Parts: sequence; C-alpha cells; structure tokens
Amino acid sequence: MFFSEQKSNIRNLLLQTIYHILITMITDRSVVFGINIHTSDGQGVTDITAEILAQNLDQVKIINNPLTLVPQGYFINLPNIEEINLCCNDINTVQNDAFVGVASTLKKLFLDKNNLQEIREKMLTNLTNLQELYLQGNAINSIENNSFIYLSSLKKLDLSENELINYTWSWFRGLEYLDTLILNDNKIKNIETNMSSWFRSLRVLNMRSNEIEVLNKTMFLGLNELASLDLWTNKLYHIESGCFDGMSSMLNFIFTNNKLRYSIEDGVYANVTNIKSLNIGNNDLVTITTKMFRNLFNLVSLYIHNNDLHQIEPGSFRDLVSLEFLNVRVNELQVTHQAKLVMQVHVVRQVGRPHFLPWFLLPV
Repeated sequence: MFFSEQKSNIRNLLLQTIYHILITMITDRSVVFGINIHTSDGQGVTDITAEILAQNLDQVKIINNPLTLVPQGYFINLPNIEEINLCCNDINTVQNDAFVGVASTLKKLFLDKNNLQEIREKMLTNLTNLQELYLQGNAINSIENNSFIYLSSLKKLDLSENELINYTWSWFRGLEYLDTLILNDNKIKNIETNMSSWFRSLRVLNMRSNEIEVLNKTMFLGLNELASLDLWTNKLYHIESGCFDGMSSMLNFIFTNNKLRYSIEDGVYANVTNIKSLNIGNNDLVTITTKMFRNLFNLVSLYIHNNDLHQIEPGSFRDLVSLEFLNVRVNELQVTHQAKLVMQVHVVRQVGRPHFLPWFLLPV
C-alpha cells in the first residue's frame, strides 16, 4: 500500500510540475506548441487528466500508454488545438462527442494503432475542419452508415490494416472533398457500386492487399477525378470492359500480383487515354491481344513481367507511341517472339517520339 501511495504521489507531483511549467510558458506562443506524453515501456498514464492540459496549445500527443478510453467532451477549453495524436495506445472506446471541445479547430486526428473495433455515427461529431484522419492498425470490423458525415473538410482518410470485409460507400457519405482514401490490408471482397455520390474529388484510392475478385463496369462510375488506383495483391481475376470509362484524370493503375489470366476484356483501358503507368505484372496472363492497350497514346511505363505470356499479337503496341519503359521479364516468350516484340515496339517508337527504350528489360 505504501509503495502504491508513493507512486501515486510521485505521479501527481509530476503532473502538477508539468502544469505549472505550461502555465509559466503559455504567454510565449513561439515556445509552447503542445504536450507530448510518451513512455517507451507502456507504463505511463492510464487516463487523460485535466492537469496535463492547458489553454492555447496547438497539439496534444499522448502516445504509447495503456490508455483505453477517450471520454465524452474531454478536450474542452482548448480553443487552438489543431492536432491530437493518440497513436499506439490501447484505446478501445471513443465516446460520442469526445472531441466536441475542439470541433472547430482540429485539423489532424491520429487514432492509429489502438484497439478500436467499430466506428459509430456520433463518435466524430461536428469536426467540420478536420482534414486528416488516421485509423489504421486497429481491429475495426464495423462502420456505421454516416459515421463520417460531419467531416465535411476531410481530405485524407486512412483505414488500412483493419478487419473490414463488406464494403459500402454509404459509410463515406458527406466526404465530398476527400482526396485520398487508404483501405489496404483489410479483408474486403466486394465493392458496392455508385461511388460518385460521395467521392467527387477523390484522386487516390489504395485497396492493395484485400480479397477483391472482380471489377465490373459500374464499380468506379463517376470517379472522374481519380488519378491513382492501387489493387496490388488481391484475388482479382476479371476486369470488365467499360470499368474505367470516364476516368479522364487517371494516371496510374497498379494490378500487380493478382490472378488475371484470360479475363482482361479487350479495350478495357481504351477510355483512360491519359494514363502514364500500367502495372499488370505478377499475374497469369497468357496472351496480349491487339486491343488490350488500344488508345494508350500517353502511356510511358508498362509492366507485364512475371506472367505466363506465350504470345503477343502483332500490332499490340501500335498505340503506345509514348512508351519509354517496358518490363516483360520472366515470361514464356520464345526467342523468336522476343525479336518480333522488339520490332513491334521499335516501329512504334519510330512513328512516335524517338526516345530510347531499355531493351535490357526483356526476358533473360
């Protein structure tokens, strides 16, 4: 009992000391930017106490502690807080309106690497100026509809490394200005159609390391601003023609390490003519058809390495007049077919811009 009381007294003394230091320094805003409570052994504070908070702070960081609860309305009387970092704790509950006291000023919120299992509708109420939200590395398996509806200024949302399975766009209602959505390393199998209602400004969509099998023609309908789509390491075996229609801003496709074989339909990329990089390496492709890369006049880099390619039909590269980088390593092309491939691209390069193409990337 004595040692327990002594430990408690020492902790209270420490908190009082921090409080008085903050109050002393608070008049000089060039010195005080925030408070960072960090313990390397995870044996630090178990609760957020008023003594360690002070007026006029810009940031609050409470990292690597056994903190389990963010209570309702706790961040009050902090009129200038722009960033709250609660990373790497044991948080499993964020009560409704927990951040109501900083709703008008908070721009960045870090809740990553905790033990959250769900996102509720009123958990993030009225954070109308929040621009970045980090929820990666939790155990989130459930998101209530309209959970982000109050985050009208959000530009970046990271939900990677969670346990999400069934994916519905209604989770994201209200995120009209979202620029980057990161969903990699979940267990997502299906993507609900009709994304355009919520994602008018989305430019980056990262869904690598999930379990998606099929991309149909309505899946990305309306994502006219999307510039990068990353589906690296899924179970993708079919891409339907028309899937990417309307993506006039698309620059980068990554479909590496999937199960694509015969089922990339002809002309699937025909209406994304501004694309610069296409990566379909590490799949099971057998044949490149004459229509597969149709209209890709601006393509600079093409990766078709580590497939089972036996044939590249004559004329397959005729529209690739801007191609500068080609990787076809580790395929089943015969030497004579490799020579024909070199001739195909060489002719294209003479018609298009006469830049040097690195032939050493051909199969060895």
